[in-house]
Amino acid sequence: MKIWCLFGVENNYDQPPHNLVAWWKEKPSFEVLMSALGGSMAKDSHVVICANVFQGQEDVRFDNTDFTLSQVAEGRLEDE
Repeated sequence: MKIWCLFGVENNYDQPPHNLVAWWKEKPSFEVLMSALGGSMAKDSHVVICANVFQGQEDVRFDNTDFTLSQVAEGRLEDE
């Protein structure tokens, strides 16, 4: 089984590589992802950031946090 996970790593030095922010059984819609990021569809910069995360770019910075949306198989996430 695989799920979609939104990971966020705050701009701190003591953060693990996998901070789970939200997860879904299926890839979230753009609107659902925007809500999970805490962004606003009314702000162009938020739409661009959300689009980058939605498209699978890694470590997209939003509000001092680097976000990544990944499809993950069940099991334990290992530290890299």
